[in-house]
Amino acid sequence: MKTFKPTVAALLLAAATVTAQADTTNLIENIQIHLAGLAQGPTTTSRNTVTTSVDAANVETAQVIQSLAKATGQTFSKSSRLVLLTPLGGGDSSVQVGMAAWSLT
Repeated sequence: MKTFKPTVAALLLAAATVTAQADTTNLIENIQIHLAGLAQGPTTTSRNTVTTSVDAANVETAQVIQSLAKATGQTFSKSSRLVLLTPLGGGDSSVQVGMAAWSLT
């Protein structure tokens, strides 16, 4: 009976320790990038006239994700998303490449 009390006390302490560690909830927001701009095109010369054309330049979220993959040496699927992850319990937000299976609702 004497060994039973310390064992029960140890089990209760272990149970209290496990329940004290709560799961952290995060807010996950989808980031979409749609940039449109102009870039200098080729220059042509005809006699005394110099003409420089203007080309449209677009950057989308998928291109940003592929650039991040190349810069970090990782591989992301075509269905990956760019997300802003904010811990609801406090802390700094971070931008991450997330899986399409994450629920963003």
